[in-house]
Amino acid sequence: ASPVVRWGFPNWKSPFGCGRKSCGGIAGADSECDRSDVLDEFYCEEDDCFDSGYDGSDDEAILWNSYLPRGGTAAGVALSRLNLSGLRNGWLERRTGPNRNRRKGRLSTKVSEKVQQLEIIQQKKMRQFRKAFRGKQRQFQSSLYNLNSRLNPSFPKPPYSLWRMDDEQAIGKTTLTGKIFLLNIAMFGLQAMYPRITALGAKRSDLIMEGRQLYRLLTPVFLHGGIGHLMANSYSLKSMGINVERAFGQPRLLATYLVSGIMGNIVSAIQSPNPAVGASGAIFGLVGAYYTFLSRNGDLFGYSGQMQKSALIETIGINLVMGMTNPIIDNWGHAGGFIGGVGMAYLIGPKLYVARVPLGDDNLMAR
Repeated sequence: ASPVVRWGFPNWKSPFGCGRKSCGGIAGADSECDRSDVLDEFYCEEDDCFDSGYDGSDDEAILWNSYLPRGGTAAGVALSRLNLSGLRNGWLERRTGPNRNRRKGRLSTKVSEKVQQLEIIQQKKMRQFRKAFRGKQRQFQSSLYNLNSRLNPSFPKPPYSLWRMDDEQAIGKTTLTGKIFLLNIAMFGLQAMYPRITALGAKRSDLIMEGRQLYRLLTPVFLHGGIGHLMANSYSLKSMGINVERAFGQPRLLATYLVSGIMGNIVSAIQSPNPAVGASGAIFGLVGAYYTFLSRNGDLFGYSGQMQKSALIETIGINLVMGMTNPIIDNWGHAGGFIGGVGMAYLIGPKLYVARVPLGDDNLMAR
């Protein structure tokens, strides 16, 4: 085998008769070898690198005429004039392409592993923080109880939570009351398009008392008998639902609304054989729940609470009188819903206390 140089022209043999090996690896050791270093040189077999029938005279002239001293901008100009794109791009593609992809893969794997480790560390720190916070919270509530129980023997034991009224927001946007309001309107639209829905969902006392189709205890809460019925209940829901939602919060409002509606249908099924639909029983439950809330916390609301209770009593009285004078109004459903709302307010409604916060010498711990 003889040393050859592969560059932009295929099947071309070096005119210098030597490769890097003959120069001993020292730049400038031989003038001819130093010139050949303009190209990237390597040794290979003749059969693999060139065709012995090609003399390469034209290529040699191009190489000698385009020769510039090695290095810097001159070497770049020489290579660009020789149009050695095959040499440069092909060599880089063969020598660096697969390695670059492997390096990228290894780097991506390392980054993923590092991110997972950081996430695990962050989760561990968060668990430790929550555990420490719960410990501090229990310690504070114990101190709170020790102090206030000495001042007020009826002060309840922990756990406690701060109570605040939720901000009033637009109907139909984010409030649960608005969502129920829109749901009632949508269901009335379905009733208008498919009248059979009313027959399938109305309260049927005979079926309920026989223990069949018990879903009819809930479905009448979302159905109405006409546009006037829907408008009256929607107005009452807007007026009362917002107050209960702000005082109770959304989860307790939903539980009170549904339980009151079911309780109203149970009492109506027992006392009245007539079919019925409407959300009035659930709305009466909200009235009863809010009245109970004001009564249990009357010492905190004072005169304002008394005025609100008076307005609620007037509303209840007017509706009862209307139910007595109109045979199509189901007063038993109203009464049952009111009872259900009162019970839910006692079970899950907020009971408020004014607590003295332990500070300094007041920080009395359990002994």
